[in-house]
Amino acid sequence: MPPLPPGSPPLDYDELVAAALAAPVHGWDFGWLAGRALGSDPTWSYSQLARVALDRSSRVLDVDTGGGELLASLTPLPPHTVATESWPPNLPVARARLAPLGVDVLLAPPDAPLPVPDGAFDLVLSRTGVSPPPRSTGSSSRAGPC
Repeated sequence: MPPLPPGSPPLDYDELVAAALAAPVHGWDFGWLAGRALGSDPTWSYSQLARVALDRSSRVLDVDTGGGELLASLTPLPPHTVATESWPPNLPVARARLAPLGVDVLLAPPDAPLPVPDGAFDLVLSRTGVSPPPRSTGSSSRAGPC
């Protein structure tokens, strides 16, 4: 549904629900909310903080990557970068975006351990992961600062 013209009467509940159900869901594209949602950005930048950590890492895991938009924006990526996603409809979206960058995307059901070996990564990223996390990521990363 396109943004409402200025001065339009507000939609009622049923119209809002119908618009949300009809909205395309591909990765983390919320463009259909343009002009319909208010918010503010934090005083810090996740992307900038992640970029600094990525520059010091060689084996990276991105948990709950969504459609892979954020991870793809952080190129160049370390040589061994893996992403997980818990929502099956996002898998083909993330794989199409991240495979050209050499990133494997694995299904990680929310009620199961992460499908990666213990201690395999020196950095674990998770911008949009479930909170509280239903599974541990602590054993996936090596001890020590990144």
